[in-house]
Amino acid sequence: NIHVQNIPADLPDDLGSHLPITQGEKIEEELVYASVYLDTLCNHYNDGDIITMEDLKTRHIVTRGNALKVKARGTLDRKLVIYAEEFESDALKMLLCTNGTAIKVNR
Repeated sequence: NIHVQNIPADLPDDLGSHLPITQGEKIEEELVYASVYLDTLCNHYNDGDIITMEDLKTRHIVTRGNALKVKARGTLDRKLVIYAEEFESDALKMLLCTNGTAIKVNR
């Protein structure tokens, strides 16, 4: 597990440019981001779970928005697979440190 304050300083900030990309359904309206924190995801998901915007809405973790932004906060103590349009740099670092997977969704 890793706490946001213990992210290794030697990890590069441009990790987002190395993410695998998947094509999401085209959204005709303007993108409206729903933000979710990694520690919140740990409260609702188990090790190895796949997290998507649709699943977050089904579980009522987010209620608004049509795109997902993942942010760093607290402790990440499990390996998660997250599909999102945006990832904060520190959130990506935390996912890497726990062998999680971040997949960028292109709209």
